[in-house]
Amino acid sequence: MVTITILVDNFAYKEELKGGWGFSALIATPTDTVLFDTGPEPELLKFNARALGINLSFVEVVVLSHEHWDHVGGLEAVLEANPRVKVIRPGSPEPVQVAEGITTTGTLPGEPLPEQGLIVKTSEGPVLLVGCSHP
Repeated sequence: MVTITILVDNFAYKEELKGGWGFSALIATPTDTVLFDTGPEPELLKFNARALGINLSFVEVVVLSHEHWDHVGGLEAVLEANPRVKVIRPGSPEPVQVAEGITTTGTLPGEPLPEQGLIVKTSEGPVLLVGCSHP
């Protein structure tokens, strides 16, 4: 089973969470834990992760959609929790398999920055996660 948990978004969807300009989603499969974007700041990411009972040290891979502050600003929190975490930045035009059933779209050229999405295979079908959808 695959679960996708929103850690950071502009509006908090639960009372115990804080909202913040930006985005971060945790994808958990039976074998892998992947974080897509990290939100705007480390403290917000850590606060919401704690509130949701998520241990950031279990994150094995971080995929960054693009390099705007509101998508990469919380990276320090993940690196602090797991200094060996693999970070995948936009750069390869080809899709990259991140984990079983999780693949990047490859870099989509666009303004103001190139961006990549993440395709997650679920039992309900594929889910496409995007940061800002600049392209």
